[in-house]
Amino acid sequence: MYGISGSFTISKEMREQNPLSFEIGRKCIGLLLSHMNDHMEEGESMEIYSCWDSELEMNRNTELDSTLHLPDFQLGDIFELADKQLIRVTK
Repeated sequence: MYGISGSFTISKEMREQNPLSFEIGRKCIGLLLSHMNDHMEEGESMEIYSCWDSELEMNRNTELDSTLHLPDFQLGDIFELADKQLIRVTK
């Protein structure tokens, strides 16, 4: 388990207004995805889910569900993990 508090966003606006926070966030998500990549075999998947600890039993927002295929993914200037969002990461 990897802790990210609530929702998580990096954006071009954040890069311009607060470059340090942008770089910290970019490094954080980059390390998470790198760690996942190192521990997955081709064809396997893991999930990232964002919620507060006290909200684990609450329903997720299935409209936000998405898939990220690691071999095709490049971390750019924009990445968002919204509250109650599930991202299936595949390799």
